[in-house]
Amino acid sequence: MSDEIDNDFSDTEYVNHIMNKENKTIVNGFTHLLILWFLSKEDLHGYALMKRLNEFFSPQIECGFVKKVSSSKIYPILSDMEEYKIIEGEWKVQSSKNIKVYHLTNRGELILEDISKKIQYVYSIKNPLWQEFFQDIFKGSNGK
Repeated sequence: MSDEIDNDFSDTEYVNHIMNKENKTIVNGFTHLLILWFLSKEDLHGYALMKRLNEFFSPQIECGFVKKVSSSKIYPILSDMEEYKIIEGEWKVQSSKNIKVYHLTNRGELILEDISKKIQYVYSIKNPLWQEFFQDIFKGSNGK
């Protein structure tokens, strides 16, 4: 069997293709959870949340797997979360500027707790295939 690739993608292009596709899905879903988690620790304004998200995702950003979180991404998410009454924003004056500071609502706290329990449950399951997958991926093993 030949090692040559018989399509339009080089190895690097294909890796980037699948990683970008998968990471976008993971990052989009994970962003909501991270916002809940950050706000469970302290009230924050949108720009501070954006900075925290970029700090959290910095390894993926540096590798080119994901793009930095921008204001055009964070503020629609915050607006949706407010609409669903998961978070609340309150206008405050800080350094002579009006800023909207967000905090978790009771509903947001319950949702974060529910998600946390589900993640803990999934993590606690001793599925041998999942364990092997994570061992191989995180140790850099290719099964050889």
